[in-house]
This record gives sequence, structure tokens and C-alpha cells, in this order.
Amino acid sequence: MQAERVVSLILLSLMTRIVQSKPGSQDPVLTLHPDWPQIYTGENITLRYCSASVKLTVSALPRATLTVEPKWRPLYTGETVTLKCGVDSLSNWKYVWYKGRPQTVVHNVTGDRYSITAAAESDQGQYWCEGRLEGRNVTSQRSDSITLTVKALPRATLTVEPKWRPLDPGETVTLKCGVDSLSNWTYVWYKDQIQAAVSQTVVHNVTGDRYSITAAAESDQGQYWCEGRLEGRNVTSQRSDSITLTVKDRLLLGLGAPPLLLASIILCVKWYRNRGSSNEAAVKFTEENVEINM
Repeated sequence: MQAERVVSLILLSLMTRIVQSKPGSQDPVLTLHPDWPQIYTGENITLRYCSASVKLTVSALPRATLTVEPKWRPLYTGETVTLKCGVDSLSNWKYVWYKGRPQTVVHNVTGDRYSITAAAESDQGQYWCEGRLEGRNVTSQRSDSITLTVKALPRATLTVEPKWRPLDPGETVTLKCGVDSLSNWTYVWYKDQIQAAVSQTVVHNVTGDRYSITAAAESDQGQYWCEGRLEGRNVTSQRSDSITLTVKDRLLLGLGAPPLLLASIILCVKWYRNRGSSNEAAVKFTEENVEINM
């Protein structure tokens, strides 16, 4: 507002001089130097006396606008993100980028885009930008800040229900994989056969967070892993720790013998055997005594 009042006073003074000029004199010309179509607050201009009118517009400094693509939060290490800075429709703005508190200039970036191609934890922080007009001492207002958060890739967690080992043939067991609270993870399951000692192979036709074995067999035993993959993003979690499944056929009591009952039977058999060994020793000792007495 103060700049506009100053300009108005200058124009009023010049117009007064034009009105007071002598008749028949050469028509005065009023010119503007430099003749930029848009003048910003803080700039220096010169008005030169003539009769032609000059329209002078003084505008406040524009504010830079900062946007980010893609918009998801948080970022994971290795992802790509692009910050874009803009001021207005003028094409001759250059840009300065700032990061952190206290704000420091991000060097070697002068365009309107700042891309981080492989995000690391050191890239996280607050970012700002501002525009500077080429050939003029004009700097835009600094943009609002955008905060980038970069996290290490999460590790998948693998659990199993029921927890007992080993499994009996025909039993049902469910493996569950989880990464974090985000709901758009898909899952990949891996298995390593213990007997064949082959490399890890993908368990096909399983993409959910649960993998159920409804009738366990010896071919199902081995080590299992899982990992999560974010839909629409090139992000794969760290692989989970492994869980080993063992499936054994229990001869005693047939299939599905309860573990506690099986343990009781084994203890009874051992006790019976020990008792039998004691009786045999006693009989043998009696026979030897009889032979000596005779």
C-alpha cells in the first residue's frame, strides 16, 4: 500500500506539470524504465516525463507453492519421490531449495523439480523452496514446508497356530504373516524342504496373510518364510524369520494321539520294563542259592 501511494504521488506531480506546460510546446511523453509488465514490491523503477499515460501496477511478492509426488507417507528406503516448486505463470523463475532447521540450501538443484531417486533415512526432514526472477532483484515468498519421513523397510512377522510340535498327519495348521498396520500389503510365501535341502521356492496360489495346511503330511514339513509387498509401490518388506514344521506319524494310539496321554503311556511302558527286569534278577538270585545249598 505504501508503494502504491508513492507511485500515485509521482504520477500526480507529473500530470500537474503537464497541465501547466505552455501552449504550443512539444507534447510531453511519460515513459517507464524498465518497462516490465509486472512490478513487485521492493523493486526500483524510473518514470520519465512525457504526455503519454503509463499504467503502473505494483503487486505483492507471490508465494511459491510446493507439492510432492507421490503423496503417500511414510516413504521407505529405496523409493523415489519428486518435489515440485512453482510461483506463477511466468517462465523465467529460477528456484532455490532449502532443507531442515536451521534451513540450509540444497546445492546443485536450480530447476522447479527436486527428485530423490533412492530415498534414505538421511533424506528425511522439512523442505522449502522459493523463486527468483532472472535478471531482476525479485525473490518470491518462501513456500510452506513439506515434511518427508523415510523409514527402513519393515520386517514381516510370521506366527503359527496351533503352536505344538511335531504335527500329526491329518492335522490342520495355519501360518499367519503380518508387516504393519497398513492394509494394502500382499504376501509372498516361501518354503524350503528340509529333506531335499533345496533352495527356497515360492508357494504358489497363496497371496493372503494366511497360509493354511488342512491335512498335514510329511511332504508339508520344512521351513517357511513370508514377505510383504505394498500394492502400487515398488516396496518389499524384509523377509520374516523362519518357522519349521515337522510332521510325524505316531505309532502309539494311532493318528491324533493327545501328547499328554502319549507321554503317560510311554512312562507306563518304561515302569513295566523296569519292574520286569527287577523280577528276573530276583528269580535268578534264588536259583543260584538253591544250587549252592545242594
